[in-house]
Amino acid sequence: RSTDAGDTWSPVLTGAVATDWCGLAFSATFGNGERFLYAVGESGSGGQVWRSGDRGGNWQQLTLPFINPKQNSLDIACSPLKEGTVYILSGADRRVYKSNSSGEAGTWSNTGTLPHGPEGGLPINYNWSQTTYDSHIRCSYRND
Repeated sequence: RSTDAGDTWSPVLTGAVATDWCGLAFSATFGNGERFLYAVGESGSGGQVWRSGDRGGNWQQLTLPFINPKQNSLDIACSPLKEGTVYILSGADRRVYKSNSSGEAGTWSNTGTLPHGPEGGLPINYNWSQTTYDSHIRCSYRND
């Protein structure tokens, strides 16, 4: 984290389990100016998602609804239009989870299944076959 335009840097999330960090996302700005930063990572003990409301100064680990305790492919995205709406892609669970409450415990829901074959001659679960290295999720600016 830098507070001087990148001249100096200090480590954050030093209390987190040793993790391979694989995603960052900023939430839309709330009416009061508040904005959350999310960090997602994978470790031998499972997936982790952390949230900061003060530009990375302090972090809170979020409670997640994962089915599979070993998460080896995670990504995160926030709606650019709806503050508090955040999505997590779990390759291990083969699901996308959504929270409309900034990731608070008990607010995650499964958005449903994604296409997984055999459309167009692809084998079943083809879209999930490479989740350990190329799972990505992004949110649209469309308002529909």
